[in-house]
Amino acid sequence: MKRLLQHRGSGVLQTQCKGINGKWALLTAVFFLQPLIIVANKCDVKKISELSEENQKLFSELSSEGILVIESSTLTEEGVMQVKTEACDRLLSHRVESKMKGKKVHDVLNRLHLAVPNKRDDKERPPFIPEGALQRKKAMEVDQPKRKTERDLEVEMGDDYILDLQKYWDLMNAEEKQDRIPEVWEGHNIADYIDPDIMKRFQRLATVLAVDPDADAGWDGSSPFESGS
Repeated sequence: MKRLLQHRGSGVLQTQCKGINGKWALLTAVFFLQPLIIVANKCDVKKISELSEENQKLFSELSSEGILVIESSTLTEEGVMQVKTEACDRLLSHRVESKMKGKKVHDVLNRLHLAVPNKRDDKERPPFIPEGALQRKKAMEVDQPKRKTERDLEVEMGDDYILDLQKYWDLMNAEEKQDRIPEVWEGHNIADYIDPDIMKRFQRLATVLAVDPDADAGWDGSSPFESGS
């Protein structure tokens, strides 16, 4: 509410401090020829119907002059959305109307041309909607189950939550996801022996051995893939 009031010039009259008759007379000239909405805030404390007859008469006169009066409460949020909607709509209409009355608008309108096609035959030409757009529209109408994120699980489980990223690993054997992988084994760094193409290399080796079983007869114990062949 405060941001909305700051966006457009506004005045605040507080009945809890002093009367509003004198203050309203001072603010009348400020909002002259501007879109105006009277917001009776703190309706949770006192509504317009609970005011004195003199103050109720003031609001009645404003309504009779065509000024919108809305009761609201930032505590209970009653009428807050109505104030935002009405204020934004009236501000937009006021700005459009002001620009239309300006001199520049005629120069712009002279450059615009609205083409209206004439019907040339009886062939039906319905609007074309891409198949992808239709599928997205149908998907929006169906409430699909939302995938739980790690943040959702953290909020749901509270202190019992433990981050486990291994469950997302894509392995040939799903039972190996939680296997412990040592970083060092017998003095060697395990990461040095990780080869993403190891299965392809094994298949290629099996193909070679199937053709020539004696291909590894002269193997001296070194890696057959060090040369990248």
